[in-house]
Amino acid sequence: MSMLNWRRDPGYEQRLKLLRAENAELDKKLRDFDALELRLKHGKPSSLTSPGQPQPAESSSSKS
Repeated sequence: MSMLNWRRDPGYEQRLKLLRAENAELDKKLRDFDALELRLKHGKPSSLTSPGQPQPAESSSSKS
């Protein structure tokens, strides 16, 4: 029975590099999400997502 040896795996380094890049991207997204969540909890909506503004144009009374 042969054991898996990562040192002999030709794609190991490339996959590891890709996973580290993906991990860094996910960490950045998580930090951005956490910052947005804090702003929303403190009543400071982000300029990218202002949920209250588009709603009046689409009110249920104007759809009748």
